[in-house]
Amino acid sequence: MKPTALDDAIGHFVRNAEKRFGVTPDIDSYGIRFADVLKTAHEKTGRKAVVLIDEYDKPLLDVMDCDEAVMDINGNKKRIEDYNRNVLKAFYGVFKDADEHLQFVFLTGVTKFSQISVFSGFNQPKDISMDRRYEALCGITAEELLSIFDEPIRELAEEEGVEYTEMVDRLKRKYDGYHFGDNMTDIYNPFSLLNCFDSMKLYNYWFASGTPTYLVRLLQHCDENINELAGRYYDVSQFVNYKADVQRPLPMIYQSGYLTIKAYRRDMNIYLLD
Repeated sequence: MKPTALDDAIGHFVRNAEKRFGVTPDIDSYGIRFADVLKTAHEKTGRKAVVLIDEYDKPLLDVMDCDEAVMDINGNKKRIEDYNRNVLKAFYGVFKDADEHLQFVFLTGVTKFSQISVFSGFNQPKDISMDRRYEALCGITAEELLSIFDEPIRELAEEEGVEYTEMVDRLKRKYDGYHFGDNMTDIYNPFSLLNCFDSMKLYNYWFASGTPTYLVRLLQHCDENINELAGRYYDVSQFVNYKADVQRPLPMIYQSGYLTIKAYRRDMNIYLLD
């Protein structure tokens, strides 16, 4: 990875936003310039901004355990992970000052370890990962499958030469089984399901899309075998504290989707991961 890839990506995004809203920058800081964009967008449209950031922690995970160094603006040599963390902290820090121009900010990521080091510049975001109100946010429920995808299910059943109910069972066995809270709401993998209906073939689409490199590096550094972590009950604190910790890979494996909740014991507040 190019040491300044994060600077280049943020710079490209900010410059395009400035062009769109007619903002002329008078400072180098991308964070301050982004704040000006939010302010101008609010003033010109009369509406506050909604900011959506997917995989906010990717610039840190991609260089985790990387020894490559880069020079910061003060001429100091830093590990690229520390450098990227400072870049993100400065950029995300504008949200606090731009609060009056923001309607809503939503971030997704694999880890929560950056809340302290990256988000210290603005009000702490609310973690909804285990909030039962949002259990079906990141996938497709059984009800949605049958009501929205009835036609492609019938087409796939005809393609495979089976009855409709048999195809529903096959889809459930292949793509269902994710749970994101103690309600145990069944969630189908949307990536695999949509690819299945597009190609009319049941295949391991999500797994074939590639294993995250950070997870491979994480497992190389730890002594635990992923098979030894599966099929066991855990206290919620053992897998929701998403710290990129080479000594404790369970949270990252769970959050990456290789393990999911299979059962919940309410009397002991423990979850079966498998």
